[in-house]
Amino acid sequence: MEAAVWVGLLTSQAPGPLDLVSAPALAKELGIKMSVSHDPAPLGEGSEGVVTVTVSQPGIGPVPIMGTVVAGEPLLTRVERSGFSEPVTLRGRIVVYHSKSDPANVTAISETLSKAGVAVQSHTESAATDQFLWGIMHVDKAVTEDVRQALFKNAEVVQQIEF
Repeated sequence: MEAAVWVGLLTSQAPGPLDLVSAPALAKELGIKMSVSHDPAPLGEGSEGVVTVTVSQPGIGPVPIMGTVVAGEPLLTRVERSGFSEPVTLRGRIVVYHSKSDPANVTAISETLSKAGVAVQSHTESAATDQFLWGIMHVDKAVTEDVRQALFKNAEVVQQIEF
């Protein structure tokens, strides 16, 4: 399972295609670490328990990401201490960001993506914790590195993940 998580997390940063063998090697090279735990107790009806993936990398402390699987569909329920009112479906291409809880930030992030020709298909935000929130945007195509860097004007963390 860890190798599959690495592929999803690192695809946008890789110089070439990643697979289940090369992704963990790239993570090691970048100094990124991960731990995975599983609690078999169901989170809700039809849930297959809770999986917590904790990722840390140089300059960024450990970030726990929690989710579950319902009817074969992976769902994100929490990032750090911030929960989502409705679980987020993990499929396709998503942009994950962490920003101050300010509507202007979401507008600016959406506009930056739109100007780059990237359509936002759905958007979900977590509850704010300490005036910050986590946002998840399903997008229609890959975000280039220059666009990702432009998003840092309105967010502290920006990561593109593919499922």
